[in-house]
Amino acid sequence: MKRKVNRVGQNTLTVSLPSKWVKENHIERGDSLVLVPKQNTLKISTTEKKTHSSIHVDITNYNKTLVKRIMDHIYLKEIQKVILTFKNQDIADYRHKKRISIHKFLQKLSERFIGLEIVNQQPDRIVYQNMFRLSNPKNIEQINQRVAYLLQDFLHEFMMGLKKDPVEFQEICKDYHDRITKFIGLHNRITKQSNLSAQAKTSYYLLNSHLDKIADKIVHAAKRAIQIRKPSLKLIEGTKELLMLLKAYFQILLKKKLAIDSVDLLWGKRYSSFRKLTKINFSKDDLFVLQELRTILDLCNNFTEVHLAVHMREMVDED
Repeated sequence: MKRKVNRVGQNTLTVSLPSKWVKENHIERGDSLVLVPKQNTLKISTTEKKTHSSIHVDITNYNKTLVKRIMDHIYLKEIQKVILTFKNQDIADYRHKKRISIHKFLQKLSERFIGLEIVNQQPDRIVYQNMFRLSNPKNIEQINQRVAYLLQDFLHEFMMGLKKDPVEFQEICKDYHDRITKFIGLHNRITKQSNLSAQAKTSYYLLNSHLDKIADKIVHAAKRAIQIRKPSLKLIEGTKELLMLLKAYFQILLKKKLAIDSVDLLWGKRYSSFRKLTKINFSKDDLFVLQELRTILDLCNNFTEVHLAVHMREMVDED
């Protein structure tokens, strides 16, 4: 591919960027590009990639939830080596009002992140190594599909658990939740390293945060279902309606070509589901469970924002 050098003013030389590359990388007027000259070549990229070899964090005075959030942030940054040190052999678990073994907690924590493995363990520290490198950040669609199928299966299994035995479903809840959390974390990492626009990245982060919250809500709903004597057919009907809505959301997200009419139909489906749910005369026990799942109704905003942010360029007529 060749480009003609043009002169702008008296001393400035310019070269146009290939339109295909501009579209694929969502380059817009006013964006900054990184130029790396080397002998007779000039490398142009959208971001200046910074790599961090290692990080050391003393978690002695931190609780379980805070350590999780710190590790989420570290994983997103793609740091290769993580050293966590501590002076106590237990860590505060505020949610369950107790202290738990810090070694067992940190061993389990590694399962939350794809590619993060424990390579050294001592009485006062644990060392993680990131074995997964993002050689191809174009796998966002594949991760989208994985999260979509897992979350839909999770809610479907919950509905089946209501028909059979909520206690039995409770036993597999954690496995579903952990797998969804893993892939959401990986999706955030790939999104960060991708060439998506800043608006599209932000939209994805917000959507993933909401999806992670829904996985939590399904776990909470399962716990509530166990507390009631026998789930009713109305509760199963309400859960099924929310499952159908969730599937409709993901069908929109996974489409490669934007049809704005499809997004419009999605909003119609959202309000249709809302009206159906409000017409069902749920018992107090049913509402006790469904209250946790109602957040699925709010996903419509997130899916719309992501789809518009990613595909808006395709909707604009170029002169």
